[in-house]
Amino acid sequence: MLKILLSILILILVCACGKSREDIIEETIEKANILLTSGNCDLAITILEGIGRQTKHFRYLRTLSSAYACKAGYSESVLFGNDLPNISDTSFWGSLSSFGTSTKMTSPTAKSFTNLLTAIEIILYAGGGIPETTEPTVAERSEFIQGAELGDLHTQALYMLISALGMYVYHYGDADNGLKSQRSAGNDCFLDYNENISTTSTYANLGDFIDALPVDNACRGSKNSGHPDLTTVVANVSRLCDGVFLFNNFRVVLTEVFSDLADAVDDLDALNAVKLVFDIQRQALQEAKADMTNVDTVLSRSVCVSENTANTEYIETYFLYYFDFLFN
Repeated sequence: MLKILLSILILILVCACGKSREDIIEETIEKANILLTSGNCDLAITILEGIGRQTKHFRYLRTLSSAYACKAGYSESVLFGNDLPNISDTSFWGSLSSFGTSTKMTSPTAKSFTNLLTAIEIILYAGGGIPETTEPTVAERSEFIQGAELGDLHTQALYMLISALGMYVYHYGDADNGLKSQRSAGNDCFLDYNENISTTSTYANLGDFIDALPVDNACRGSKNSGHPDLTTVVANVSRLCDGVFLFNNFRVVLTEVFSDLADAVDDLDALNAVKLVFDIQRQALQEAKADMTNVDTVLSRSVCVSENTANTEYIETYFLYYFDFLFN
């Protein structure tokens, strides 16, 4: 493997003589795509990273993101063939937890999950002018990449976000066969919730809401049964923010893709119904807790951590309303 890698790098350097920077970039992209077709994810990453990140180059970003997704075990052909057709608006988290790639997340630091996060962030932070402490908004990206190219990147990101969310709810929901709390972690809920966190909705606090969850929801009445990897909440805000990052960006990117492609992509039909479910739940969350902007609209993992480390009541409310309530 090392000899192959050295040969490829030497070939790139030799071929680079007398060529423009753009020629070198384009040739590297072509070589990386050939490597990806044969499953050589690591070599593709190495040669792409070897010329320096081209953060404003559409084809480079698309290919580098694909290379990290490849390393994560993600496959668009499997996603479209086996997983997307089974998405359900009545059990969205359950259907995502049953994706073929979801079981690859065996721990918070599983390489399949972390590499897929990297693949997603390469696209969301496209342009190179967005620091990690800044929200990677559509407006920020569109300063560097516009039109159909930005639309293509959003579509690529959307499907990876869906797969990463599948991994997340599978692991922290202790899911199996589309149901929460089915494996060996022993948790009924995502978190050990502070039942005394007050709300302004029908329920006075989170404890009352948990007691009123649907009878088929494993979390009903279980206030101290969070996943071991998320206990305690204060010590695991960064892991919670992985979920916030994925879910909030999923909602934003989904809206963008709908505006560009909804009429042309059949696989988005089911996601339209899902979006309506989340819109209704978002309204319920906003009625339950005022000023949720420090978590409900956050798009950066680092911003999420800084906004929620000192006070976890908002992120706990967020998880109960979006994750536990919607996952039986």
